[in-house]
Amino acid sequence: MTSWDAYGETRPRGCRRGLSLLEILLAIVILSFGLLPIFRLVSQSRQVMYRSVLEMKAMAVASSLMDALHRAPGQVLARFPTTDLAEDEVAARGIVPPAPDPYLPRVVTVRHLNDPSLPRERFSNPFGQILEMTVRVTSAAPGTAYHGRSIITLRDIRYLDR
Repeated sequence: MTSWDAYGETRPRGCRRGLSLLEILLAIVILSFGLLPIFRLVSQSRQVMYRSVLEMKAMAVASSLMDALHRAPGQVLARFPTTDLAEDEVAARGIVPPAPDPYLPRVVTVRHLNDPSLPRERFSNPFGQILEMTVRVTSAAPGTAYHGRSIITLRDIRYLDR
């Protein structure tokens, strides 16, 4: 037996056209499970991109301060205390660092590795005093996952001629 639809076409009884609400909801659920990894990937790529930009800025800031330490006279570095110094304390000691970034503070440590005036070290290093310079960059950007954490640390040595 056949029935007539609104357009005058015949179709067998019991056949229906279109989708039910349950089928539409099931399709949406399956589609959302398929799209969920894509959204997670976009979120993770944003985090990785933010971290890489932050590391690039920190590397530029740290290397500029390390260059300023290398250009500094040896007499100035020889009088550095073996403690962590902030950027303003470094500037007060005569080393002018490049323009600071307020969200990337730098901390400088100059450590004396040897003193050739001592008898036991006079023969191990007759060339002069060796200093280890460390520049550590932390993040001060509020509301980020890196707030207060160290981003990058640069270490280098310098020989001071006496």
